[in-house]
Amino acid sequence: MKDKIFSVLQRVGRSFMLPIAILPVAGLLLGIGSSFTNATTIETYGLTKILGEGTLLHSLLVIMNSVGSAVFDNLPLIFAVGVAIGMAKKEKEVAALSAVIAFFVMNTAIHAMLTVTGQILDNGQVAETVLEGTITSVCGIQSLQMGVFGGIIVGLGVAALHNRFYKRCRYSSFAVKRIYRCVINIASAPVRACHNNSDNLFVLQCHKAGIRVSLKEFIYTLFAVIKIIQSHSPA
Repeated sequence: MKDKIFSVLQRVGRSFMLPIAILPVAGLLLGIGSSFTNATTIETYGLTKILGEGTLLHSLLVIMNSVGSAVFDNLPLIFAVGVAIGMAKKEKEVAALSAVIAFFVMNTAIHAMLTVTGQILDNGQVAETVLEGTITSVCGIQSLQMGVFGGIIVGLGVAALHNRFYKRCRYSSFAVKRIYRCVINIASAPVRACHNNSDNLFVLQCHKAGIRVSLKEFIYTLFAVIKIIQSHSPA
């Protein structure tokens, strides 16, 4: 039992290291960009001609500051994806996409709940009764201020569900074969009923999908689908 708990804690620690590894670079970009674009610092050291507004270096430093700020502003989303990737056993790319979707779904649901309860007004403003700093903008969505903790919770929850159900829900070539076979069989059922004597018909074989359909049935089905689309298309 202790070994299992220790292994889980090790995986959690490794999953935290993935988003944390981005922070030093983002911190350098933010620190250098904000320090050398400060008007007081530029005037104090007499660097107006080199780092003043309108110069090339000033524009580059502003871009660096914006890039560093973008990383720190979206830390919850970064931690959600990083924890999901670190905790997922297999098919980590699916876990990462699921974490992004779950993160947006969670914040959108919280925004809807705050709107229904009157914490967020119809004009998008926060009600006066709400404590300052409780509601913030997360990726353009007004939600509760949960910080990195909210992203970690999303990542752990997505990873737990992913590790349990990914074997049942994964995209498989066998599932594609079943879909092809079912669609062809259903679409060509009326045609087969009208053409019982199909011995002399050409046979279309799709070896990869395991489908065996007569060429005439396939052509009739194709024309039927085209007619249905034309009948439902606006004039």
